[in-house]
Amino acid sequence: MEVFIVASTCQSPDVAGSIFFSPSDFSEKLKMTHNALRTPLRAKNALNVWVTKAGDPGLRKRMIDESEFRNVLVHFTVGEEWSREQGHKHILMPTLSDPNEENRRSDRKKKHLDALDIGAIRHAGTRFNALAKDVRKFAKEIALAPQSRPPQEQLVESNKRLPKTKNARAQRVRPKRIPRQPPPSRA
Repeated sequence: MEVFIVASTCQSPDVAGSIFFSPSDFSEKLKMTHNALRTPLRAKNALNVWVTKAGDPGLRKRMIDESEFRNVLVHFTVGEEWSREQGHKHILMPTLSDPNEENRRSDRKKKHLDALDIGAIRHAGTRFNALAKDVRKFAKEIALAPQSRPPQEQLVESNKRLPKTKNARAQRVRPKRIPRQPPPSRA
């Protein structure tokens, strides 16, 4: 939300927060933030940190990845696993009764989200904290970065570029007043 508040250029953080929390889906909130950052008012380097960071995935990609991990935490069930090397342990695993799970399984295996033990969950907490810190830092950086042009200047300039046509002029000219006629007399 911090990035959206800055990127939206709303005069009130409360208004920006209301807009941000209107959609309930995280992907929609991320899309709104991404589009607000892509406006011509933003400096180009601000978007570089958002999209890519020196060969590493940018903040946006990291947020998408952690959102997927969060969904796994919420929707998986607790299971038990036993192996000779590690013994008995509890893990989070997909709900086996879900008929759609088979379609998701190959994608989850690629991302190593097919079964999670306590170590993977602890590691996710460390990643979440690091991401939150990076997002706050990014929000502060773009808040301090000058915009390419203030919104008011852009509006004034866009109005200057409007073509001077008869229709546009006709809209600015006041209509002539027609004198009021007395009511017809009853005879």
